[in-house]
Amino acid sequence: MSNALRWLPQLSAGDVVRVPFANVRTAVVDPHDIAAVAAVALHQDGHDGRIYCPTGPQALFPADQVRVLAEVLDRDLRFEAHPDDEAART
Repeated sequence: MSNALRWLPQLSAGDVVRVPFANVRTAVVDPHDIAAVAAVALHQDGHDGRIYCPTGPQALFPADQVRVLAEVLDRDLRFEAHPDDEAART
């Protein structure tokens, strides 16, 4: 979940992570995994004209992502929904 690095400023400031679009599941994927797929597609035969859509193993709501991060960091993190309309304006 290297995508969680976007929350670093919030994590440095405290234990609340505000995320927009709380009702949208996403399957985060690590950039290294994307690079691995690209390397295989570019360097091995049989991939011409193919389209790949790498995704993470499971689509999670932002609150679930924060929960996983809290477990990994052993921190008591709290998820707070950032209103969608407010996020859309920024």
